[in-house]
Amino acid sequence: MSNLQIRFTLTERDLVRVNRVMLNQKRDTRALYLFALLGMTIAGGSMIVRGFKPLVAAVLVATVIAVASLRASPWREARKFKGHATAFLPQEWTLSPSGVTITVGSSRSDVAWADLKRVAQTRDYLMFYVSDEQAVPVPKRAIPEEQLSPLREALMGWLGAKANL
Repeated sequence: MSNLQIRFTLTERDLVRVNRVMLNQKRDTRALYLFALLGMTIAGGSMIVRGFKPLVAAVLVATVIAVASLRASPWREARKFKGHATAFLPQEWTLSPSGVTITVGSSRSDVAWADLKRVAQTRDYLMFYVSDEQAVPVPKRAIPEEQLSPLREALMGWLGAKANL
């Protein structure tokens, strides 16, 4: 595949969904979910066996609040972009054997494939990771269906093991 141009505009919903993907990939998040599951299981079992105890109920409530707060953080992150000058402007990405050129408004960035940590995909996005935890999304809706498979093959060729597609 030679060059491929992709044009799209991100929405607030895109940012919420992408932030959730990145949040759920963090080791700390997975550990907190495991802790919450264990805490709720122990507290619930204790309440069943020993009856209602204020301390056990407090642990259960604190666990629920911690998980709810974590689950809400992608919305908080997306709202930070509300007044952002370029976050919701149309973007044009040009993917080529040497890397990707991203144009947003009057800004242009050239990124060599070697500078990316990895490229992964979700059901709705291609995620171009610039660090272990931070990715720049490209909505799959912006890529014609017949070009998705050749694009995946090209990315695997250009990125090798860094293409998790």
